[in-house]
Amino acid sequence: MISIIKLACRNLRQNKLRSLTTVFNIGLAVSFGILVQSQQAGTYQYLLENTAKPLAGHLQAHPYSLRQNGKQSINQEPSANLPDIIDKHPGVRLVSPRMETDVLLTHNRKARLGRLLAVDLAKEKDLSLMPQSLIRGKFLHDTLQSSLLLTDGLAQFLKVGVGDSVKIVFPGYDVAQPPLTYLVSGIIQLPSQMLNQTLAYTSRHSAQSRFGSGLGTITYIILLDDPEDAKHIRASLNNKLISYGYELKTWQEMLPELGQMISLAKVGGEIIKSILYMLVGFELLTSLLILTAARRYEVALLLALGMNRFKCGLALSLEIFLINILGVVVGILCMIPLINYLGKNPIRLPGKIAQASEKLGLDPFIFYTNKIAVFWEASGTILALGAILSLYPIWWIYRINIAESLH
Repeated sequence: MISIIKLACRNLRQNKLRSLTTVFNIGLAVSFGILVQSQQAGTYQYLLENTAKPLAGHLQAHPYSLRQNGKQSINQEPSANLPDIIDKHPGVRLVSPRMETDVLLTHNRKARLGRLLAVDLAKEKDLSLMPQSLIRGKFLHDTLQSSLLLTDGLAQFLKVGVGDSVKIVFPGYDVAQPPLTYLVSGIIQLPSQMLNQTLAYTSRHSAQSRFGSGLGTITYIILLDDPEDAKHIRASLNNKLISYGYELKTWQEMLPELGQMISLAKVGGEIIKSILYMLVGFELLTSLLILTAARRYEVALLLALGMNRFKCGLALSLEIFLINILGVVVGILCMIPLINYLGKNPIRLPGKIAQASEKLGLDPFIFYTNKIAVFWEASGTILALGAILSLYPIWWIYRINIAESLH
């Protein structure tokens, strides 16, 4: 076996230009595959962390009757044991009680339909009310009654600042409630343009005191240690919540439009990667055909002198596989610094493309992730493709006609 490895290494050096060209092409394909995978995973991570997580968490527990005919019940009192049951479940990182409802926010002659979140201020800091999100004013606290935090886009539309008053019109449980006046205590800027145009926050204790003692927390936003475990945790935890009249839903079910957007992005990425891997396959096959055609005479001569066909084919296959490994290693090494940079510094979209993206409620950036997992899919796929195609020389050796090849 050692002699076969030595022979394969010598064959690599025999035609350095062909070997280097093939290594370069494979490295380029691996680099592009890693870039596509990083961009796709980065977009998914951005949408999950900055849009889905602040609005719906990874999972959300709510009463069966929470949403009926587009209306929300806001006076259902949950069990006091429910947060502890959810929090103690394996894989759950945070449970944040929240009341949320669609409201109409008005100031002077400006009005916009938004979403009012009555939140637990201490726990919400791990979701959307992070300290760095405050750009003007001050955060809410339980002693501030009738105070609001507005997102920057919503405040700009209503043309309000810190200290201004905003009227809120919202549907009650059975009948419409009269407008309530709130003071703007601070303005925050969320990473998501879509959320930055519609959200308003108030303290849950303040909301309970203003809306009456019947108002309770009706939803629980749940963060997980690993978002990929959402479906598994939902299946096991849902059985415990049924007796309390609650059910669990994933963020994809709560935000179907966002889920469809991510699915479309994934489909586009898969199409690009499929085309890329197809081109790589043709490149490897071309290299194989050139290699076998160029060595037809010398292989026939070795076979005529008594060399075993399988060992000869194995040496050629090993040569191709070594070229494939070198190409993958070169591609990974070239992309490590670039992916690390792009993961920390997303690319801003230019001009009209950025404006169109902002109108859709998306940040005008191309996001990448520098997680190590993005390197494995592209490199693993191309290695597997190379391993399959490298079996071709063995098949070719058994079909070669020694007499014809020598002449």
